[in-house]
Amino acid sequence: MKSSFIISFFISSFLYSQSPSISNTIMSIDNTSIIVTFSESVYNSTGGSGSLEVSDFALSLCGGIATLTSATPTSISISGNIYTLGLPLSGAPNGFEIISVLPSSSSAIYDASNNSALPPAYLSSGLVYDLNSKDCNSFSLTSTGTTLSTTWNDLSGNNNHFTTVGSPTYDANNGIVFTTGDNYFKIASFSHPTTTYTDEFLLKTTGTGDGIKSYGTLSPSQNNNSLIFDPGNLRIIHDDPAYEMNLDTGGNLSFNDGNWYHLVITSNRTTGKDIVYLNGTAVASGTIAAGNLTEQGGTIVLGNDQDIVSGALAVNDPNEAFTGYIPIARMYNKVLTSSEVTQNYNYISQYNSNVNRVKLGPAISSTATLTSDNVYVNITFEESVFDTTSGSGELEVSDLILSLSGGTATLSTTTPITITKLGGANPNQYRIQISLNGTANGDEVLTIKPAANSVYDASG
Repeated sequence: MKSSFIISFFISSFLYSQSPSISNTIMSIDNTSIIVTFSESVYNSTGGSGSLEVSDFALSLCGGIATLTSATPTSISISGNIYTLGLPLSGAPNGFEIISVLPSSSSAIYDASNNSALPPAYLSSGLVYDLNSKDCNSFSLTSTGTTLSTTWNDLSGNNNHFTTVGSPTYDANNGIVFTTGDNYFKIASFSHPTTTYTDEFLLKTTGTGDGIKSYGTLSPSQNNNSLIFDPGNLRIIHDDPAYEMNLDTGGNLSFNDGNWYHLVITSNRTTGKDIVYLNGTAVASGTIAAGNLTEQGGTIVLGNDQDIVSGALAVNDPNEAFTGYIPIARMYNKVLTSSEVTQNYNYISQYNSNVNRVKLGPAISSTATLTSDNVYVNITFEESVFDTTSGSGELEVSDLILSLSGGTATLSTTTPITITKLGGANPNQYRIQISLNGTANGDEVLTIKPAANSVYDASG
């Protein structure tokens, strides 16, 4: 990346919504219910009246092997702003399922001021692509728990699907995690709008010198017909290296303080004018290269920058990789008006304030029969597990709960006596020791479950 434009302004505000939102979502210990906490008191009618019902919620599931038999919870119990919703699961989960919960409609859940808890609609007219890694229809884990699917699917209906390159990781509530190195998404032979277009992103980063969007065609020898670069000092380039945009502000435009930002850049290549919006507000504009239209048929890279290497476009510098989150990326084939930008900002700010997705807890995939002396049993988890949310710490006896039904024997304690990680060919297998009162007659059934807030996968 050779050329740059400097924008002037420092933005200290960040995404915030005054509408009611889901502030926390957790799974029950046995993966049979989802526990949802709202940011304030909510009702199913305006005027601050009416208790929520199961029909006020809509569930969706992606990844794993279990499925939902219905989008409506099977039950509901209420304690203040906390709602426990029964899950209509079919099949045994393997721990890679992600459950999402939202109000079932804009008229389902309100706060006392009659604000709806469902985010308003965003603009669909003129969409070229619509990527949302927090939407199961756009992006999900695979059924076997592979970190990422191979494509980031376009929700616009135009089939502008992006290919996964490298190994970005994933967070259920923040979407795709971009890291340094060759981790990005691309689409080749792309019919980029030539005269007017708008780029839109929801992002969060502390990085500098990072590529957000890079579009190149090699015609004539251009590695970036359109480049959006560097959250620490935003630069916009058209037809690199010919035209560097100088916006009408003095100083830097930065949004790399670790908060969420809604970034929109409109471009009119006929007049040469670009406008930059942050969190719904126009913060800068500039004009350059009027009449210099954008070439079609090139390659877009999201999350990095492209260079010309041996006569071809390539992502060549890992130091230009975006670091952070870009859960939403959209392009329109027109210049969005300020009211349309506001409409999308209102959607984004409320949508992103919902912590409404949760991964089912790590599942015990298999158990072996008790040893002949009824002292030891081996259990195997579907994935690596830990006793802290930071992906560290070996399981302890207090992390598991035992129960026994049937037969004549009883448990002397509801936690294991010892727990040992076996490792080797079965790195997720553990041997637990139990203690019985009395003599077993063979009709006993031993159940082993994770204790509450005790067993986590690497994603916490």
